[in-house]
Amino acid sequence: MKADIVMRIAYLHGATIPSRAASTVQVMKMCEAFASLGHDVLLLSPDKPDVESGVDDIHAHYGVKPVFRMSRASWVPLPGRQYLCAVHMVAQLRRFKADIVFSRFATAGLFAAWCGARVIHELHRPLKHSAPGEARIIRTLLRSRRLVSAVTISQALRREYEKDLPQLKGRTIVAHDGADVGGEYAPRGPQPDNGPLRVGYIGSLYPGRGVELIIGLARECPFAEFHIVGGTGDEIAHFRSDLGGLTNISFHGFRPHPVALRLLADFDVVLAPYGSKVGVYGAPETDTSPYMSPLKLFEYMAAGKAIICSDHEVLQEVVRNEETALICERGNVAQWSVALTRLWKEPELRRALGARAREVCVQQYSWRSRAERVLSKDHDEGTLCH
Repeated sequence: MKADIVMRIAYLHGATIPSRAASTVQVMKMCEAFASLGHDVLLLSPDKPDVESGVDDIHAHYGVKPVFRMSRASWVPLPGRQYLCAVHMVAQLRRFKADIVFSRFATAGLFAAWCGARVIHELHRPLKHSAPGEARIIRTLLRSRRLVSAVTISQALRREYEKDLPQLKGRTIVAHDGADVGGEYAPRGPQPDNGPLRVGYIGSLYPGRGVELIIGLARECPFAEFHIVGGTGDEIAHFRSDLGGLTNISFHGFRPHPVALRLLADFDVVLAPYGSKVGVYGAPETDTSPYMSPLKLFEYMAAGKAIICSDHEVLQEVVRNEETALICERGNVAQWSVALTRLWKEPELRRALGARAREVCVQQYSWRSRAERVLSKDHDEGTLCH
């Protein structure tokens, strides 16, 4: 895309906003990033009943500027409601006169393509993790002549799709997730070297997220205090029952994204302790570990924190051992304890790892640079869906 072209971009998302799902953070940040490039952006999401309660200002809840519009599409309690919702979305984007449709809702993306729109579709999991009907819709969309490009969140996921659909070669853009890299969430000054080491984790508490490992670390590392931000009341109660008198671990529960990032700013070391299998919001039984691009990793980097990270190959597309993180064998408490002890005793290493991680994030993984990347195809073919 040429930098001086201003487009109308309709972003189609199939999940509730606001909600506690990390995917909604990404959606809101990407809409803000598209708008920051000068584009007119409309976010369309379904009017589902499971909306997060107590949110009066959705933009503020996610820490984004109100520089893009939002609209709901009908979600009626009838069979086939996802198709009715998709039709309503397409009707709205036609009125909006979208130049480009950016889709994370395959049904609506396919319907938009059928009505003549040029579509960019973002993929977060392989076809084998989709229900048969959904997989057919995704395949049809990815084979459409109206598809501008497919966006995958990792090189591993790109390889998976190009193996299954060879016609995607040359039409796939890899765009790992991103983070805010300035403003309110820029890193604070160096933490004092005295006092307990403040170790943080931000994210869900689903199976595979590594909470058991954090509890094990708290037992092995009394010099540190551990802070877990996220999770439901039931999940927290479950893990608290396993503490056995530990006093150096605190559960803070779910916090809105801006609040979670302010807590992150006060940590000395942050953890990405993913297990061998990693579930996601709404599908905790689905293993995303070979393809994932977790938001927390980029937010840790943007905050300039020393990171200890599990040794998944897909995470090492982003971080490098001894350069931007310390990488440890997943589930190996002894190895993680050695790494954390090292960071406790070597404050200069903490600062060096955090500074380099921040530098890489600013250079490669800001939301704005991600938005530029996914719009990098030439879109000079006129207004769509009139």
